[in-house]
Amino acid sequence: MHAVDSRRSGTKRAYVRTVFALIEGALSGMSTFLLEGDSSYGWELSVDEQRVLWDAVPDSSVERPSGGRATLIQRLKLLVKSGRRVFGDHCVLDFGGSDFQAFKVSIGVRDRLTHPKRSQDLDVRDDELADVDRARDWFRAGARRFFESAAMELRIRMSK
Repeated sequence: MHAVDSRRSGTKRAYVRTVFALIEGALSGMSTFLLEGDSSYGWELSVDEQRVLWDAVPDSSVERPSGGRATLIQRLKLLVKSGRRVFGDHCVLDFGGSDFQAFKVSIGVRDRLTHPKRSQDLDVRDDELADVDRARDWFRAGARRFFESAAMELRIRMSK
């Protein structure tokens, strides 16, 4: 059950946008952690990994490698792939299940609200809110595994 009063359209729009602000912010923090560890903790990232991960960090003072901006899903997939390579098998996110499908649907809802073409584009149905809830929970579980994996890896590296 979502925490939003389904009768209030403005509240529903704000909720969707807030969930994606959380996801984008967390993704930026996770990307920064991996990038900073490239020099601080001794793991190595490829040039392609660095390019896509830097793209998720909203810091204009950082010189970015050349290349186009990756989508949210592309950045997230690369983050998890890089995290798994650096931190081990615990760092995993299921990109094939129904919760990931809810995530993809929710991105479409977010995009529609961010760039409406018609007034109906600002409406959010209850089933879309349920998808946003599932997407939020799916992402939070993956972020938790990312940081648990990172903590385990750092404990190992620091004990050497």
